Amino acid sequence: MSAKKIYQEKFLYPEFQSDDTYKAPQEQITITQARLLIQDVDRIVNQIINLI
Repeated sequence: MSAKKIYQEKFLYPEFQSDDTYKAPQEQITITQARLLIQDVDRIVNQIINLI
């Protein structure tokens, strides 16, 4: 495991610290849902930037 991956898992993604990171299919989101989520986050970030 690379040092970068260890750093990311330890500090940037605390939810991935456990060894059990498997998600059952019903717990996963689809690519379309992920895209929509990213668009929503992008829109919110842009709104915050515009308010500053």
